[in-house]
Amino acid sequence: VRLGPVCCACLPPHFTDHFVAYAARPLTLKGGWDSLKQTSLNVDYVLGAAKTELELMARVPSAPSPAVRSSECGLPKLQPGRSDVFVQVESAIELLLQKPEFQGKDIRKVGVMEAAEGYAYLHVKHKALLTPLAQALAAMHGDGTTVRLRRQAASDEAQ
Repeated sequence: VRLGPVCCACLPPHFTDHFVAYAARPLTLKGGWDSLKQTSLNVDYVLGAAKTELELMARVPSAPSPAVRSSECGLPKLQPGRSDVFVQVESAIELLLQKPEFQGKDIRKVGVMEAAEGYAYLHVKHKALLTPLAQALAAMHGDGTTVRLRRQAASDEAQ
């Protein structure tokens, strides 16, 4: 798949991540982004997360609260109740929740907003590599290498 004049996407997607809502109080959000429509919840997100900001601005009446600088800043705001919900990519938060400072905190996933697929992209001058790259990624996925490498990376970053 060609994306503009200079990039080609390697199909199929090589990973899927999710935009997820987290909270420290009992709460269930069903229906994706629309579960935040017409709610009085104070929803935080990370500054620069364009997709999250656009989705929240279209749905949250308080049009989202000021963004935090990082996930590390957003999660602690859930504990004292300064924020009701924090929306971020699941892989980033699950990694943080493994860190000692978040162990034992009552922060939980309360809703999946959307799944997002990730692709490898190549410059068009490397278009001939698309098929071999797709085959290599499929083989790595099939034999569990990608899962093992993601866990290893998460473990290394959590330390």
